[in-house]
Amino acid sequence: MECTRDEGPEVPRTACFVLAAAPAHAQEASDSLASCLVDTDEVVRVEAAARLALRDDPRGDDILRGLDATNEDSPHHWLLYDVSRHRHGY
Repeated sequence: MECTRDEGPEVPRTACFVLAAAPAHAQEASDSLASCLVDTDEVVRVEAAARLALRDDPRGDDILRGLDATNEDSPHHWLLYDVSRHRHGY
């Protein structure tokens, strides 16, 4: 959880990925992800929002709504695809 506060985007982005695998009842993991929603790096914000969505936590939904999941050229395309599949029960 401390890694979400690291400088630079790579470590917090990876921390978001790892925190998403925490047990669903681990509220601290979700709270750490939510703290990344205001990161200065867009990649970290999107990663955190998507990982929260995959944990069925709506706190990042505003960020996700602003993105085009159908744009295959987007660096977020596959992550958004995963969120869409999760939300539709696939």
